[in-house]
Order: sequence, then C-alpha cells, then structure tokens
Amino acid sequence: MAANILRCVVEIDGGQVRVHLDGSQDFFKPRDFTLTPETPVHLKGQIFKLGELLAALIDHKTDWLYQWFDERGQLDTGAFLYDALFGSQPPEKITGGAPRCDLRINTTDEDIARLPWILIAQCGVFLATAGWSIALGAIGAETDCELPPSPKLLVAAPESTDWPATEAEAHIKELQDQLSAADASYIDDSRLHVARTWKAFLAELSKFQPDILYYYGHGTGDRHRTHLVFAEENGSACEISIADLAVELRNRLLQPLLVVYINCCQGDAGGILGAGRQLVNVAPVVLTNRTSAFVNAARAQGLAFWDDLIVRGLAPQQAVMGLYAALGDLGLTLADYRWMTPVLHCRYGDWQSNPPMPLSREERDPDWKFKLDRVNQFSRVFYQTHQMLLERRPKALAFLWFGAPNQGMEIFHERLNRELQEKLKDVLIYPVYPEWPEELANPSRSFSDMLTQAFKVSDPEQITGRIRAYSRQRTGQRTLVYVRHTPVLQRAIFDPQSLPTYLEWWSRYFVPRLPELCHALLGVSYAVSNPAKFHQTLHKKLALDKLDLGDTVLVILDALERVTLQDLRDFIRTHNIRLPQDLQERILEKLLADTDGSYEGIIEEMKHLESRAWRESLQHQQSGQADDDEDDGMSA
Repeated sequence: MAANILRCVVEIDGGQVRVHLDGSQDFFKPRDFTLTPETPVHLKGQIFKLGELLAALIDHKTDWLYQWFDERGQLDTGAFLYDALFGSQPPEKITGGAPRCDLRINTTDEDIARLPWILIAQCGVFLATAGWSIALGAIGAETDCELPPSPKLLVAAPESTDWPATEAEAHIKELQDQLSAADASYIDDSRLHVARTWKAFLAELSKFQPDILYYYGHGTGDRHRTHLVFAEENGSACEISIADLAVELRNRLLQPLLVVYINCCQGDAGGILGAGRQLVNVAPVVLTNRTSAFVNAARAQGLAFWDDLIVRGLAPQQAVMGLYAALGDLGLTLADYRWMTPVLHCRYGDWQSNPPMPLSREERDPDWKFKLDRVNQFSRVFYQTHQMLLERRPKALAFLWFGAPNQGMEIFHERLNRELQEKLKDVLIYPVYPEWPEELANPSRSFSDMLTQAFKVSDPEQITGRIRAYSRQRTGQRTLVYVRHTPVLQRAIFDPQSLPTYLEWWSRYFVPRLPELCHALLGVSYAVSNPAKFHQTLHKKLALDKLDLGDTVLVILDALERVTLQDLRDFIRTHNIRLPQDLQERILEKLLADTDGSYEGIIEEMKHLESRAWRESLQHQQSGQADDDEDDGMSA
C-alpha cells in the first residue's frame, strides 16, 4: 500500500463483523452483526425497515428517495452503517492518524453487499468525502496489478432504437479527446476501439484483447438479475445477462482484463448476479452503478474516472474517491443521491500505473482544439465577464452567437467553459445544460420547467438553494453560473422570434434568484444558412439590442465565420502544432480545400495531424534514448 494510506478490511459473515488493519489481527473483539431487511433504521425522525431503503434504491422509487434520502436521510443512513461496523470508535482511532483509509468490506451476503456503504458517516461527515475510499472486496487472495502504458481500451457503446438515446457518440468523442490530449496513442484506433453491437463486441474481444472494458449504455435489473442492453445489427435491443458477459470474457480473452467499468442503470442491482459479483473474478477492478444513473452525471463520472486512472495514474480506489470528493466539478451535490451511485468491487493488492509523461502547456496545450480563431468573440466574452466579476455588476451577462452550420457553435461553448475555468482561478464555474422547451403555449411555465430540470430540482424556488449548495464546496469563492444552451440547429428547436420573451423572462425571474457573490452567464447560439440575414433579424426585426433586461446585459457577438489560411497559420504558430516545415503551407491549403473552411471539419483533421506528429516525435525521442543507452553500455 502507498504511504499514509491504511488498509482496513471488514469481514461480515455469520452474523459477526471482524475488522483487520493492514493484515493484522482483529482490531477489536468481534461484534454481533444483525443487518437484515427487518432491521430498523431511523431516517429524518421516522423509522423504516432496512429492506424498504434497499427496495427504494434498487427499484429507483423517485418520490421516496427525494423525500427521505436527501442530505439528512443519507447522513442518517451513513451514521447507522458506521455504528454497525465500528460502534463508538472514532475514525482517527481506526486509522491510527493516517490521513487516508482504504476500507474494503468483504461479505457473501447479497443484501449486506447492496447497502450504500459509501455513505458511511461519523459526526456529520461522509467519510468518502474526507479521505476514505470505500469498496466491496472479494473473498479470497488479492492480486497485485500493473496497468501498462497506454492501456488498450474497448468501449462498448450500443445505441438501440428501442431505448432512449444515451449521447454515446458525444461521450466517446469527449473521452477520446480527453485521453489523446495527454497521450497521442488514443487519437486513432490503435489503443481505443468502439463496439456498437453485440456481434461487434464479441469480435473485438477476440481480436483486440483489451486491458480495459468500458460499457456505456442502458442496463436493466432487479434484485434477482442484471442485464445490459446491447444492440443487434438492425438496431433492435439485445439484452445480455452479466453472467453471459462474464462467460464471454473468460472464453475470448487470452489474459484477464484489469478494469471493467459498467456505466449503466442497475449495474449492481442483481446482487450475486450483478456486475460486481459476476465480474470481479474476471477483472480485479469492477466499477458499476448500484441504482439508476442519469446521462449528464454518468458522462461526467465516466470522464473523471478515466482521467484519474489512465492520465493521472491514480489507483482505482483513489480514482473512485475522487468522484465523491469533487461533486461540484461533476455538477452534483450531496442533495442529489446520484453522487453515491458508483460502487467499486476489487480484489487487487498493490496497484502500479504507467501514466503518460505530462507535457507543459507551453509544449502542448491539451485544449488547443477549442482555440482555433474566434479570438474576437472570446476576447469580448472574457473581458466583459472578468469586468462583471471584478466590479460586481451587472448581475448577469447574456451572449448570443451564430454562424453557418459546422462553424463550431458547441465548440465555442466548450472553449468558454474551459478557458474561464483556466483563467478565473478564484471563481467557481457552475455549468448548467438546459434543453430547449418543446412547446411555448405558456412561456413562463415552459422556461421555469426548463431550468428546474437543468438544476435537477423539483421546484423553481429550490434553484437558489442548489446554487448555494454547489458554492459551499469551495467556501469563500465567487460563483459564476454558466447556463449553456444546446446550439439551435434548426428553427423548430427554438424559434428566434421567441428570444425576446425568453430574455425578458430570464431577467425578471431567474436573475433575481441568484445568491449573493454569484453571477450568471447565459450562452445562446444558432446555426443558420444566411448569417448576414440572421444578423439583421436580430437587430432590426427583433430589436434585441433595445430590450430592457434590467440587471442583465445582452451582447450579440460577430458571426462565427469560415476559417481562412491566415487563421490556420496563426493557429499552428500560437499552439505549437507540429507540421513538417517544408510541407506546412501545402498541408494547410489542402486542409482548407478538403473541408471548405468548415471549422468543425478542420478541427477533426487537425486532431489527426497534430497527434500523429506528436506520436512520431515521441517515438523518435524514445528511439534516440535507446541508442544513447546502448552507446553508454558499450563504452562501459
């Protein structure tokens, strides 16, 4: 184990609990342990049976969970579980002063394994947010593991036509962008493969022989089963049990997987037939969800875990602990029970990683792909946002940008999000992703419902409290709520004629709900066939610049135009994009011709060119180092 991390193993069997510290004998005498579905548990002053809590989590009884499983209900549950394991022993006595504790709970009892152990709390503090990693261990010997450099990652991301969309394509793209920013090996299909059907998945297992399996999609299950929803060749759903998946992994892989992440609903619902119990004997690390998962949270948690595990080289329990400790960065709060959804099963001892060597931002800016041109637009947004935060007025800024299709409306959103977080280090950015309302018969109600859903609250009056809860995670910092709307790609999504109504509603009803030391940034964008005509519509027909928006200032940015040859020249010099010097001009000219100046098309091509150049450069450096080592050996 790493220094300053204490291993604490709890064995629960036969009605008793035993606690061992780093392989030592019992920490204290075995205690009677009687957790059954009939055991009473106190939640918010009411008495429930433990079985009721388990049923609500497994069956995702939303009304019950929102009423009884908020921060206080979770804290009551955590205190109950802590007492069951450790009684009155304080955490510092258990850890012996070590700042972190790797707690593993070993049990063969299905119902005990289903309990939300991640909630263990003492004196009002969830220990998972205070240096404790909490996982379900496996009965039997542990295995020391080493994650190889640039581990081979197989992503199973089926999208069946019979089930709701999971945003799988967008998630795969952001995952690949995240990994390739640190390790150029992931820019193509040499280290990252994607399977979208069950048949393709089986073929990839045999051919690719991955080190890591990441399933991102739908799952279904109850206390007796867990199935993954794959897709047939024709797009129809194909439900595969976790047990069948385990059989295929054993039969098709020449070496066992190291990590499996089943990111879906009900991944661990099936108890002994759930993902954790079935797969922990196939891979020493299994991460899955104990109950329902939601797309935004699942995507954020998936990206955070892979970044910590592969890019930063953290051990799995540390990577999972990071999910619980950085709720604000993931758009979650303790009031939202989704924060405690991931559950880690493991049977590894020591863990060793080989993360990519980090490059300085001067050498290779990981966010370069968001920074092609758009200097005028970004500079205006950043300057006015910085001034608003500095002078504490106005209370909100609203920016509207537009351009021809494929000119990077969403990319500009992401640039704002990343660069504001990078440059405004003393400000907490709270990004919110509202979906445009489908109908506007009652605009006020529709807009209110839209933001209520975006902030994941049940009533508009709770938005202020949600922002305050988010802000409390970094006490004393100012907060900027970034409301980033999905780009409007066609008029039917959100007619620009409705913009004045929305902006006036925003200024009258949303902005006044912002807490003190909190400002808002609104981003609205349109992809249009005729930018010049759209510009006239905004100014002359809709007269947006003449609206009285109270404490909100509206700024209409210049159109996002096609990329020019000079834009590309400036870009590769600024961001150290490595292209062959003698072929640079020819490459850029061909790039413009092939993409017709499309911003999104150029970015995609540049990603391949840039990563290929960096990969060849690193290979050349490694080859040179090997030659030097050989020379040194000969001279010795």
